[in-house]
Amino acid sequence: MRAVEAGTASASSDEQKLQLAALHVEAGNASWTLFELDKAVEHFDQAAQLAEGIDEAKTWEYRKLQADALAAIGEYKGDNDAYDRAFALYDQVMGYLNEQPDDDAWANAYNDFANGLAVYGERNGNLEYLDDARYAYNEVLEIWTRDRMPIDWARVQNNLGGVLAAMAERQSDELNLYYMARSAYRSALEEWTRDKVPLNWAEAQSNLGTVLRVVGKVEKDTESLSGAVEAFNLALEEWTQDRAPFDWAMANNNLGNALTDLGTLTDDRAKVEAGISAYEKALEEWTRERVPLLWAATQNNIGATYATLGRGLDRNEARDAFDRAVAAYELCLEERTQSNEPWDWAGTNYNLATVLMDIADRSEGVAELERAVAAYEATLLVYDADSSPENWADVQDRMGWAKGVLGFRTKDTGLLNAAKEHIEASYDYFRGQEGARAYFEERLGQIDQWLAAVS
Repeated sequence: MRAVEAGTASASSDEQKLQLAALHVEAGNASWTLFELDKAVEHFDQAAQLAEGIDEAKTWEYRKLQADALAAIGEYKGDNDAYDRAFALYDQVMGYLNEQPDDDAWANAYNDFANGLAVYGERNGNLEYLDDARYAYNEVLEIWTRDRMPIDWARVQNNLGGVLAAMAERQSDELNLYYMARSAYRSALEEWTRDKVPLNWAEAQSNLGTVLRVVGKVEKDTESLSGAVEAFNLALEEWTQDRAPFDWAMANNNLGNALTDLGTLTDDRAKVEAGISAYEKALEEWTRERVPLLWAATQNNIGATYATLGRGLDRNEARDAFDRAVAAYELCLEERTQSNEPWDWAGTNYNLATVLMDIADRSEGVAELERAVAAYEATLLVYDADSSPENWADVQDRMGWAKGVLGFRTKDTGLLNAAKEHIEASYDYFRGQEGARAYFEERLGQIDQWLAAVS
């Protein structure tokens, strides 16, 4: 009789643990909704611990939720340690699911694992992670076919478009990859229709707009840029501030990019100023406290827009715009660091150096030149001759010119000789390209004239 009672008590205890685990999952989901991601991780961890040894499937389901929350911390908080923990958990989850018959659970987990790899790879400029994500999405598409799972198929097409676009940013055949990304987003929109899944439709519209904006910028194509503006505005019809505040902010940020590029290409100052207004809207929801890296990204975009605006203004108005650009870039770099976003950190330093050179070109003195040289030097902590040779060579030229102007103004032959070395290193890389000879011979000739003048 006692043995039966003990067994009954044990079963009851297990049931209570599973019930408590389910409550932790509900609490974790609620915390996630409130963007309290650390609390979500704790709740999912508690749920998995409670289910362990009782229900193996539930245990790994909860571990997968924990990995998702850790990946979200990595993405939105710039915490690479959280990504490391997420990837370790995903590996364990996939190890379990590989032995199970549920293909959909496997596809769902692998898709989310790939999402983490894609964001981490994009942030760190790591093509290996991006390629792993691309491979994973293609594997998932073998399970989630359009005929069997049209909505999920569209989700993976959307994700695939994102990783292809990220790879395009870091490879020489960028336009081909951007075209592939554009095709993937358009495929997603065939099933993610506005009637069936309006918020997903808005997401794909926004992503399509991002690719159209890049293609338009590279090809100097107003049609693509106008298409990008239209896509972002369509997304904002469903992504309202009340309904989807985070996504509303993202669409406004991206709209700002497209308007700025279109306004620059068409020499339409009103569009550039509209771009700044869109960025300011984004910052209403993308606050520094809530999403510091996204806040920083928008500050970088504001800086780029003011820099662009300044280049088309007269002296006094230009200086005001350039000062605003510098201030925005410096704010960005308070959150965007070499450790949490090395690739973008280098990009912002490059942008900062470039606008400081704009100021130096229009004024006397050396302060902006010295700051520009320091910012260019910072980029070379990320852009090296092996992993990113074109970026490295570009910075060699620009930094060489900054040192050359600084050396001439300070009558420092050491700086002028260093400038010559940098520009020659850049010339070695670009030598075979059309127009390179005339460009670099002019630059080097000017350095020689300055050397003769100050010697």
